[in-house]
Amino acid sequence: MSNVEMRLLFPTRFSESCFQAIPAVAQWMDDLACSLTIAHVYHPRATNMFDAEQQLRSFFAEADRYSNTRRMLLSGEDPAAALTDYLGTRCYDMVVSPSSDRVGLPRPFHRSTRAHLLAHSDTALWTMGMAMDTRTFRRPARVGCIISRRSDSRRPLELACEYALRVGATLQLLYLVPEVHEGMLRNGVGYDEPLTAMVALEDLQRIAATLPVTPELHSVVGRDAPRVLGLLRNSRTDILFVGKREASYRSLFRSEMHPFIDAAGCPVVCVDQDRTLPLWALRKPEAQPEAAALLAMA
Repeated sequence: MSNVEMRLLFPTRFSESCFQAIPAVAQWMDDLACSLTIAHVYHPRATNMFDAEQQLRSFFAEADRYSNTRRMLLSGEDPAAALTDYLGTRCYDMVVSPSSDRVGLPRPFHRSTRAHLLAHSDTALWTMGMAMDTRTFRRPARVGCIISRRSDSRRPLELACEYALRVGATLQLLYLVPEVHEGMLRNGVGYDEPLTAMVALEDLQRIAATLPVTPELHSVVGRDAPRVLGLLRNSRTDILFVGKREASYRSLFRSEMHPFIDAAGCPVVCVDQDRTLPLWALRKPEAQPEAAALLAMA
């Protein structure tokens, strides 16, 4: 375990989406020196422990060819709470959690495990939505990062930059410019977001000048899912890094994932601003503090 650079936790419900995420996990294992824990939370009053162990042992059997793989059976009535408690006692760099299987019906009382983990844990979260069933996972050629003055962009930028360097990919800086409306005039005091794509591009150019790589710069006006999806499609982004506050929000009753996360068409890594860098990203270029200062201008 001494040469492990990244510690992955892959909770599984044995659902179709979990099986579809297996190639993505295998790609991370091939790209970086990772350890992998495959976990399952079973309900002790609804499932026999022996049956749960058998299912866990047979899920992603190919993972046993990696030397640093283990399996963990957890007990609990609430999978999200059980996983959060487990993460509180262990150190992982990223949780792999694809979206739930689609049932075709509204689920007003559905609780998002992903949003719960983002709200109660500082561990980075890999996720992907409805496009996963047609996705071919391979080493990414373009690594995107959403930049925003109002959000937690510094840590995602650091991780995206280091990951792009590690896998030999092109770094992309993506700015979601807010739409201008009358409410901005009423609440404009202290508002520090760029209001045009040109001003956003100038921000990106200043940040790009501080990085150890030459990134591509892209922007779009609007934060709704169709526009973000169009931006990612036009830039051909293979994997996207975002801050936790860009990925989820608090609704009236519970935490929810932003719609563009599942509509992105590529994997999304959601990163907490306070998250400690994983071992593969400990190298910090001297210029990066300047980028952090630019991102803190809000």
